[in-house]
Amino acid sequence: MYTPNLDVLNATKRFLMYQGPNATTEFITREILGDHEWLRNTFIPESHKRLRHFRDKVIDWISEVEKATGKEIPYILPRAGFFIFINFSNFLHSETFEAEAKLQQAFFDNKVLFVRGESLHMSKPGWFRIVFSSYDEETLNKGLKRISRALGCQ
Repeated sequence: MYTPNLDVLNATKRFLMYQGPNATTEFITREILGDHEWLRNTFIPESHKRLRHFRDKVIDWISEVEKATGKEIPYILPRAGFFIFINFSNFLHSETFEAEAKLQQAFFDNKVLFVRGESLHMSKPGWFRIVFSSYDEETLNKGLKRISRALGCQ
């Protein structure tokens, strides 16, 4: 999409996850994935390095929020992947999925979109899946600040 209006462009980016790739993108992707040496020696090591860095930033952020609030935030340490499960049950008003939905709304009000535990069939309320594979560190930091604000830490 081309538009000189940056607000429209940024708003449109949010919906791109629902759009399948076009033929040109599929061709380019096939060519990239066909370069096994580059994938093995360059892309995969760099991708792992960046994912570890972003994962570690989220874990450091969890520690900061715990210190600031005095509330424990359990999480499941990912050994691989691009997300982390975090338990915000200590920030719920009650131990119910309704309270979890209200916390999800607080995140949404602060421009953070999460998948909450009930949607993932978690047995207890308070779990959220945070995707940390951001475009860049600035975007990740912005997201973490918004989460902090939703939790009442800022």
